[in-house]
Amino acid sequence: MASHVLRSDRFPVGTSVGIYPVAQKNPGVAPQGSAVQTASVAADGTLTFVGLPDGTAYTAYATVNSVVVYVDFRTDNARIPEKGRESREQPSLPELKRRLWLPGAAVDDTIPRSDATSATAQALTSGTLHLAGGVVLPAGAQVTRVGFVSGSTAGATLTNQWFAIVRQADLAVLAVTVDDGATAWAANTLKELLLSAPLQLLDDTPVYLGCLVAATTPPNLGGAPLANAVIAGLGGTAKLSGTSSTGLTAPVAVGSAAGAVTATGGVPYAFVR
Repeated sequence: MASHVLRSDRFPVGTSVGIYPVAQKNPGVAPQGSAVQTASVAADGTLTFVGLPDGTAYTAYATVNSVVVYVDFRTDNARIPEKGRESREQPSLPELKRRLWLPGAAVDDTIPRSDATSATAQALTSGTLHLAGGVVLPAGAQVTRVGFVSGSTAGATLTNQWFAIVRQADLAVLAVTVDDGATAWAANTLKELLLSAPLQLLDDTPVYLGCLVAATTPPNLGGAPLANAVIAGLGGTAKLSGTSSTGLTAPVAVGSAAGAVTATGGVPYAFVR
């Protein structure tokens, strides 16, 4: 048995973190049973646990800003690792697979690309902000751009085109992109826009990716169709997709918060990186 040092940017400094046998992991809620040990995150971002058997899988757990956070790790050798060689989180295979198949350098997307089966998943209304959910920005990850993919309809007579990142919990507008103005947006085409300033959050944060087009004919968006808007609207604040603020033109018009979300029956494919 030996001391074991875990480093993960998913737990802020000072957080009290418990470790459990990995079999007690219960995604979305607290783990089953009692913690093997509890430690607080040190100023350098590490957690130190003592007396753990070598080669044993554990999961570290804490609730961070009401979000359940798990980090899996395995003890290795019988000494405290050297600085910079501490154990780091080991994502589950499904999570790892999803990360590895994101578009290049993307942090997260609204739905897996393989689920984006419709070229008419979501119609856009001129001047209305459409919000697509399903994205979580990891703590410490810096993002600089947002991308949406048009469907079978191209935009015509475009005057404003911009994207936004909106916090799910309270619809606060965390970032907006530059306005692409009258630039063409053809059918079945990726449009990726830079944020006005890079965004980096301290905590894992569920967000919407917002799309605003002002035009005589806005494009539609490719993505995943749903049976109806009721399915998209289940879950209180966690609506999967919907319309929000109306009457918008330039990005500044959206203000500090987006309007209430009215669920719609499709989830556009979008990503952030």
